[in-house]
Amino acid sequence: MNFLMIALFTLGSVMAEASDCKVFIPVKDFLHAGHTIYFDFGTILKAKKMEETYEVLKADLTLVADGVELEERYFNYAFASLTINYKSGKSYEYKERVRCLTQLCGVSDFAKSFNKVFRKLLKIHAPCE
Repeated sequence: MNFLMIALFTLGSVMAEASDCKVFIPVKDFLHAGHTIYFDFGTILKAKKMEETYEVLKADLTLVADGVELEERYFNYAFASLTINYKSGKSYEYKERVRCLTQLCGVSDFAKSFNKVFRKLLKIHAPCE
């Protein structure tokens, strides 16, 4: 009986490791108005059972974060997007925006929008396919 339990546990852990996806992240920071926001994708990758790779050819998917300042009639908005592109051709894009309370958006506004989009990814996106 113990041998069966050990075999099932080993098989389960091997299958869990096999289901980990390799992720390539080309850019890990965002520059706005001379200030840089550095992203820590560790918690996202761990929660979604993904593993980072530094070689694009070994990656099962790419994760791209980008931001832009949108000018609307009365306010500017810090717009953040996070795109996940799988090798199979599937693509998911998560977007969030934060209204900037000053005339122009600051780094803190972009930090808020990126935090919102990362939380959205953690809540909505399924673990590795």
